[in-house]
Amino acid sequence: MSTSKFSRWIPSTFATRAFLIITLIEASVDIGIEAVIFAKGEFQRSLFDDDSHDGTNEKAALPVYLAIFTAAHLYQTILAIDALANKNTIQVIGLCIFNLMFLFYSVVQINEVRDAFSAIGTMDSMIYTLSLIVPIMIACTEVMYCLLAWKLYREFGWVIFKSLGADRRIKKMYLAYQVFVCLCKFDVLFLRLLAAVLALSIGKSRYRTMAHISRNAVHHLFDGRRLYSS
Repeated sequence: MSTSKFSRWIPSTFATRAFLIITLIEASVDIGIEAVIFAKGEFQRSLFDDDSHDGTNEKAALPVYLAIFTAAHLYQTILAIDALANKNTIQVIGLCIFNLMFLFYSVVQINEVRDAFSAIGTMDSMIYTLSLIVPIMIACTEVMYCLLAWKLYREFGWVIFKSLGADRRIKKMYLAYQVFVCLCKFDVLFLRLLAAVLALSIGKSRYRTMAHISRNAVHHLFDGRRLYSS
């Protein structure tokens, strides 16, 4: 029993393996680039300097964008593994939309990186090139996601059909369940990212804000866990 439970988390088909591998490659490349940009800019002090959190300081704002980007990539990887293990077609489609949001975010981030490094006088061609690689990587991943999503839709649809049968009422109920569970999982992500933005941007009260929103996120997580178990 324990072996079968563990084996479902390991992709067994070409489409599921390709989807997971592409997700891991994208996350590794993008997080690596974000780490290099963060290290090059020496933004560590600005994260904990209360005087810099005035909402207009580019040096204080950029680490927040980088942290959000990194955390979202890590959570995207977790959601991808979960979607493949639970044969959740809606979550796969949600990941395609989420990755498209990544693309827009990464394009905006190019200007943010340029402004922040220009403000501290360390902007160079290497930093600009790295910031350009990120949206290119995400765009290539998005194309592969869309192609694989169709294959996974058919693959998971057949598995669900064999499990639930042809009853339309049950299929509609299961679809609504998948949508609701998917929204709960993404809700946890956006709530935690909101906590990070507020905690790193509002100065001395950031720890109180992080504790309050993190507590709500934990409640969301346990509520979702109870729903998933039921």
